[in-house]
Amino acid sequence: NDIRITFDKNLSTYNNFTNINNIDQAASVPVINEKMITLEVKFSNELPIYLKDLLSTLPASRASIGKYVIGQRFINYKDWRDPLTSIA
Repeated sequence: NDIRITFDKNLSTYNNFTNINNIDQAASVPVINEKMITLEVKFSNELPIYLKDLLSTLPASRASIGKYVIGQRFINYKDWRDPLTSIA
């Protein structure tokens, strides 16, 4: 069973900017509140009981959504329509 756990903060997107050679010229847009940390857990089989128990103790909400999808939501973003990623 392969398990990967990552913590991310300051997630941002460059929206439609695709010139990776000049990424320093692009303005990034934050996609989650700066006080939030994203905990991502990926696994190939079943999540072990000890890890389920540990994760259940965290004051967090569960969402099945990729970081790429969150970034894509910010193209023509309307904050009032999206309570999941609201940065207000």
